[in-house]
Amino acid sequence: MLTRYTLTIGGTETVIGDECLRNWDEISFSLKRSDYSGVVRSFSTEFEFVGKAYDLIYAEYAANGLLAEVSVAVYTITNRHTWEKQFEAPLDFSTLAFDGHTLSVSALDNSLAALIKAKKSTKYEFAVDDLDPSVGILPVIQMHNSCFWVFKDFQNSEIMDLTVDNDSEVFTNDYVQQDDEVGESSSETNSFFIEGVKYGADIDLTWDITMRAYLNAGNYGSTSVSQGDDEPIISVQLRVKLNDADYYDVLDTLFEHSLLRIVKDGVEYHRLVANRMEAWPSLARLKSAATKQLKGMFGIVGDYTSPDTDNYWTMNTVYEFDGSDWVDMGSPDVYYQDIRHTGSMTVKASDYGAGCYLGLYMRTHDANGEAITIGIPAKEGSSLVARWADPTASETTTRDVVAPVDLINAIVGEICEGATATIAEGSEVLAQTWLAAGESLRMISGAKIYSTFTEFADWMSVMFGYTYTIDDDSKVVAFVPRTEVFKAEVVKVLENVRDVEYSIEEGLIHSSVKAGQEVVDYSEINGRDQWFLNEYATGVSLADSTLNLTCKYRFDCYGIEYTMRQAGETTTDDITDEKVFFVRLDSDMQAVTTTSISGTINEVYNADFSSLSVIEANAGYIAAMHVPLKLERTSTSGNDDLTIGGVPIIANADISGRMFTEGEVKLTTDDTDMPPDLHGLVEFEWGTYTVRGFIKEAEARYGKINGTEYTLIVYSISETGSEPEAADTEVVWSVDGEEATEDTGNPELTNPVDGDTIDMGGVTIGGSVSVIIQVRGKNLTEDLSVAISGKGFSVNKETIGYAAANDGLPLAKLKVSYDGTSSTGVTIVNTKGTLVISSGEVSAEVQLKVTQINLSNEEED
Repeated sequence: MLTRYTLTIGGTETVIGDECLRNWDEISFSLKRSDYSGVVRSFSTEFEFVGKAYDLIYAEYAANGLLAEVSVAVYTITNRHTWEKQFEAPLDFSTLAFDGHTLSVSALDNSLAALIKAKKSTKYEFAVDDLDPSVGILPVIQMHNSCFWVFKDFQNSEIMDLTVDNDSEVFTNDYVQQDDEVGESSSETNSFFIEGVKYGADIDLTWDITMRAYLNAGNYGSTSVSQGDDEPIISVQLRVKLNDADYYDVLDTLFEHSLLRIVKDGVEYHRLVANRMEAWPSLARLKSAATKQLKGMFGIVGDYTSPDTDNYWTMNTVYEFDGSDWVDMGSPDVYYQDIRHTGSMTVKASDYGAGCYLGLYMRTHDANGEAITIGIPAKEGSSLVARWADPTASETTTRDVVAPVDLINAIVGEICEGATATIAEGSEVLAQTWLAAGESLRMISGAKIYSTFTEFADWMSVMFGYTYTIDDDSKVVAFVPRTEVFKAEVVKVLENVRDVEYSIEEGLIHSSVKAGQEVVDYSEINGRDQWFLNEYATGVSLADSTLNLTCKYRFDCYGIEYTMRQAGETTTDDITDEKVFFVRLDSDMQAVTTTSISGTINEVYNADFSSLSVIEANAGYIAAMHVPLKLERTSTSGNDDLTIGGVPIIANADISGRMFTEGEVKLTTDDTDMPPDLHGLVEFEWGTYTVRGFIKEAEARYGKINGTEYTLIVYSISETGSEPEAADTEVVWSVDGEEATEDTGNPELTNPVDGDTIDMGGVTIGGSVSVIIQVRGKNLTEDLSVAISGKGFSVNKETIGYAAANDGLPLAKLKVSYDGTSSTGVTIVNTKGTLVISSGEVSAEVQLKVTQINLSNEEED
């Protein structure tokens, strides 16, 4: 093509001919698409000047040294026979070299694209106040903590042996923390399981403890249940101790248990209770009492009536009544019984405070009859659970937030003076997304926000499927949906194509995909209720590589909560301070919670952002390697019990349709005119096939006509005359082969549902039967009311909290019971009842059925 070159020195432009450029035939331009973003232009930067040009440039350098100012420009002829400037750039005199004939120097590529490439990894900081911040209203997460302790097996020790179980969900230790220390083995020290950090939180305790209760002394080492004057009593107590005190206060007794003993005196059987005797005149009467009154407890049957007699404990035999007979259990000095107790209680905040410890102890007597306190001899598998919620002053708080477009404008302006950035309209979620700096969340005076261009671009790509284009003429960086730079419309047909070569782009083939955000442990917040990262297997094993769809910006609401809780605190956690969080806010600047989420311990937000949304935003790009593509979830970092918008976080994804294919094709054409739209499809004929593709690279030389070399990302290859198949992308989620239906957002009762019938089974005269119903719902916003009708039917609750039903928590379980009535005659009848559960306009009417043997011959309805 016809080319003209100019030098501008001191404001004067001078035209130089081809003879002034030794490498005139190497001066070229190129198009290149990096990271599947927009196409960017670039030009040759190496120039070798001779003759007139040599003299002009050398004279400027001789006069001004490194401060010399010379620019070179390249023009090409248009169809209207006018000159069009292709590019102009200043010469970089730090690269100057000359030998008396040739002067070599590079042009300084100061285009916006070149500057972004050079500075995209540079981290910039901006004062939040300079970015026109708005005030966002953010929820305060009330942390519902739960700590599970499990007992090791029975110990001959005074110290309770507890270990914290992996099922614990401790989010914050601000008010209460588990205490794993145990004291030294002595009667004055005990095991503590809770430490009060500061006043304010009630603690709910539940326990399921099986204790080993010995009848005889000597089975705890130096201590045991004694054979004192009364029945041996085990009392398990909850005690509180001040940090610096040498005494303990009893808060409550969790449970007590008496060890029953029975002795035989002649023909009478006696029970010794507090120095008084209860007698049964015959063994038959004792057996009857064991069934109805003594509950099958154990006893001692022998010839001695007083436990004060020395050989009472060694000569008597221990029997257990099994419901039909007494079973010889051997000598009482080795006899024990494993006794299970379950229960719950609430420790009020007023019962303890900062610097206090709570402990469980067993109160009994030693071998000498002295009262002692020892650790609990509990069976392995016994458990203790403490639950508490940190009190909050309010349900919401306010923090400064920044619009994404304001941050990227600031970054681009730092990279290139006068450059700006735009973000194209997209989804409602993107339009409502705001950024929050870590320092803003901590309310640090003069808060700053930190980011690189790459971090922002990756965030837009991962979370929203956006990429960017660069317009050097207007100095604008435009963030647009990726479909805008891969437009499925043919914009140019190439003629005279040669040297065609097809290949597979290995960089698009991945055996696995990571989607979400990086996993971070925010100090004491362990993140097990948060959703972070999913990994998927693609089923394509030709390359052992992972497509990493994670970003540095963070959507985890627990991270936001943890950082806000550091407000006013001195901390060295600079990493958290420099984090950028993002949150969806509505027009009133309040966090959006319309997307349903269940399976969390606490009430959370930001459900619009997850591994699921990342896969959906990038499905067409992910599936470039193969369609249809099945992503099998292999692991979840965080809470894998979540369901977001009706889709479980553990769901697999079936992707149909793709943005382009895994193929690339190289070719050369004599056509030197570039497509009018660099992001549309280029088409050419190849034998009996039509190939369409997007520009990945293109290069042509200005001065030497040797054709244009293209590398195209293949969109389709089809027989000439036929249209390629549509490439619309769709994602279908499934679990265990069953499709997971996305939530409509409407309130719904999912269990039980209207019209269900529950068969409660059979019941005999005067008997009873009950069933447990786990009530579940979606998007419920009002508490549920419960009503039951039908003779003999009852239910244990009249209301259920809507949040418990949405999350399927144990608090949303109902116990429905039927108590039979006694009468005469023999008839088998079906007894019916009705259970109605309602929440707002949503309700479920459930029929209850019990099969009853009615002795009155009267049928009940």
